[in-house]
Amino acid sequence: MGPFKERTTKQKCCILNCLKNNAEKHLTVENICSLLEGEGFGVGTATVYRCVKTLVKEGVLKKYKVDSSNRACYQYINKSQNCDEHCHLVCLNCEKVLHFESKDIKKLQDVIKEKEGFLLDISGTSFYGLCSSCNK
Repeated sequence: MGPFKERTTKQKCCILNCLKNNAEKHLTVENICSLLEGEGFGVGTATVYRCVKTLVKEGVLKKYKVDSSNRACYQYINKSQNCDEHCHLVCLNCEKVLHFESKDIKKLQDVIKEKEGFLLDISGTSFYGLCSSCNK
């Protein structure tokens, strides 16, 4: 039956396979629809939205907001990955999203918790700027 707790359809399987095949990327619903269309699978946007919502609830996908428009993107979570241990660097020019892990970020998380009692969710933290390619 796969990761879906509800009824599994051919469309849902195609969406999940697309996400697994692009696990290194952060994909918007529009990206997912384009990739599926390129593979010859016509899946409606509303179906993709419903599917990713279900997969996020089930812990199969991680949802990120990557720009000021609050546009959501999704990433397939391999059980061996620990996506709670890094933050994201988002390029304002090309929209590339990089994972960034550092002991200094973890120190900052500890300082914030100690001073404010606030537990920072590193996996949901994004820093915005220009990637090395766009910064040239």
